[in-house]
Amino acid sequence: MPVIAVANQKGGVAKSTTAANLAWSLAEDHGARVCLVDFDPQGSLTEMLLADPPAATMADLLGGTPWQQVAREVRPGLALLPASEELAELALALGRESEGALALRRALQPLQRAFDFTLVDTPPSLGTLTVNALCAANAVLVPVACSTIAVAGLAQLLDTVEAARGGAPEPTLLGILPVLFDARTLHHREVAEGLRREFGDAVLPQPIPRTVRFEDANVVHQPLVAMSPAHPGAEAYRAAAAQLVQRSRTRRRA
Repeated sequence: MPVIAVANQKGGVAKSTTAANLAWSLAEDHGARVCLVDFDPQGSLTEMLLADPPAATMADLLGGTPWQQVAREVRPGLALLPASEELAELALALGRESEGALALRRALQPLQRAFDFTLVDTPPSLGTLTVNALCAANAVLVPVACSTIAVAGLAQLLDTVEAARGGAPEPTLLGILPVLFDARTLHHREVAEGLRREFGDAVLPQPIPRTVRFEDANVVHQPLVAMSPAHPGAEAYRAAAAQLVQRSRTRRRA
């Protein structure tokens, strides 16, 4: 089962939006069984998809509660393991444990046969929770806003990915996804082209456009691919989901 960490230590780069739209598309368009993991104490992904507070969260899962009692069905084929502020306290405790970085990996092992994909939404930092997500993942997707400031920390994140995997021989970077892209802006076009020059095929070919429709979708607790399937932003995420399916299949054959 591909476990994909959606990670970037920069805030405001649409990690939660990316996780939600990709997961919905994987379930709807590709018939995949998908688990979304909100591993950010801010709980943006949880608020985005659930209209009411969850009874159990990732803090309970890490504490030993079976995943079936934590998961909330978002749509057929798509489950969410919600977050809560308790994750921040848990991160402090995990940071003091000798194998605290492996807590999420252990917690997700029982999900292996239940889902085809697991996507983990991470906090905007390189702290304990993000390192946990990287250690649990066998692939990493990096949303990068099309600005030089957002791109600046990308090398640091990729170094952290390598360190978290302990130099494992398998490729870990599934893709870099340019987001918040405005094709009318020369700077955005230059940043997107610079990413392609530096990282080549690792950069997904279709950037995600900037649009207020993503915020509109949050109000109704649906991703844009569900609320407005024909919107260019939704179509871009569907193209990205198709790329993830193709790349995941290639990785399994390798």
